[in-house]
Amino acid sequence: MINKYIVEKIGRNEISHMSVSLNIALIVSLLTNWQVGLVVGFLAGLTKEISDGLEKNNIFSFRDMFYNAIGLLAALIVLNLL
Repeated sequence: MINKYIVEKIGRNEISHMSVSLNIALIVSLLTNWQVGLVVGFLAGLTKEISDGLEKNNIFSFRDMFYNAIGLLAALIVLNLL
């Protein structure tokens, strides 16, 4: 029930951006350190948006970048709890 509400309010695409950024940052951080993890997570999201911006009938989305940043912030919180 709550998952459906969250998806309806935020959006499936935005949740995907948060999740991918969070997971990339966590995995890379655990393999290296938190700074590298956050940079790699950020660059993955930025690369995706630049790629989208180069596609015909697609745009670079600052909204998607915002949700990437939320995922990175969540990763930072989780890493500080470990």
